[in-house]
Amino acid sequence: MNASVRYRENQRYIVRGLSFDTEQRTFKLDMEEDETRKVTFNFNDTLDTGQTIDSATISEASGITASVSLNSNIATLTLSALSCFGRIEMTVTRSDGQIFKVYLEAEAVITKRRDRHYYWRHA
Repeated sequence: MNASVRYRENQRYIVRGLSFDTEQRTFKLDMEEDETRKVTFNFNDTLDTGQTIDSATISEASGITASVSLNSNIATLTLSALSCFGRIEMTVTRSDGQIFKVYLEAEAVITKRRDRHYYWRHA
C-alpha cells in the first residue's frame, strides 16, 4: 500500500497510510525493515494558476535510504533499507522561489512489537 499526502489551501492536508504529529510537524510512517514504500506528496491544490513545483530534493536522510522524483507537481518519495528508525527531510521549491520543508519519520514495525512485548512482560 502506498501512502499519500495531498496538501490543501490554508495549511491543511489529507493523509492516507501515514499519520501526522502536529507537535513536531512531522509525518509518521510504519514499515517493515526489508520493505520498500512510496509516499506521494501532491501540491497541486496549493499552487496559484501557472505556478509549479520546480524541485523536490532529499536534504537529509538518516537510518533509511530515500530518493524522490517529481512529476506534475507531485513528489514521490521512495523509501527502503530502514534500520529500526529513519528520518527524512525533503526540500520543496516552488516556481515563485518559495522553499518549504517536509519532515517524515519511519519506524520499523518490529520495534513497536518488541517494545509492546517488553512492557507487557514487565507491567
